[in-house]
Amino acid sequence: MKNLRAVLLPAPVEIVPGSRVFTVQEPRLVEIPQSDPESEDYAGLDELQSIVGGLIEPIVMPLDHSGYINEEGKLYNPPLPLNDHADALWKKACRESGRQWLAGDYIGGPCVILGPVDEEGNDTSVSDEFLALMKSVSLGVPVGRDDEEEGYQRHAERTVEHGRER
Repeated sequence: MKNLRAVLLPAPVEIVPGSRVFTVQEPRLVEIPQSDPESEDYAGLDELQSIVGGLIEPIVMPLDHSGYINEEGKLYNPPLPLNDHADALWKKACRESGRQWLAGDYIGGPCVILGPVDEEGNDTSVSDEFLALMKSVSLGVPVGRDDEEEGYQRHAERTVEHGRER
């Protein structure tokens, strides 16, 4: 069994329950287990559903990468909070591909990003090129591995209210 390298853009965490004031969590690399290509769980469906907290919905990401979010996240009461990182990347991909989104639409909750699909239609690992792009798009919070000695600094979490810096 092979693992796919993916980026997890965690959902913001509410500071005080019911306050709708959130702290943005740092993106991180995760491994998604990949089973037999002949099985129905080739892309790690169970793992993806576990991470996003429900059924998955694919979304477009830059560089032909795939994002996966909770399909019903905006239907919850209260809805999953705005994920600034995923939203910025999704809207960049939409603009670059000529796609449009509905006014007020946003990406809420956690988002898992995998690489472009291969010629057989299977997900691949996120590319180094995408990781570099994320550093320039995702609110200045870099993605990297904890054991990298150079080029990776942890940034302080920001407090946000409904997606706006306080």
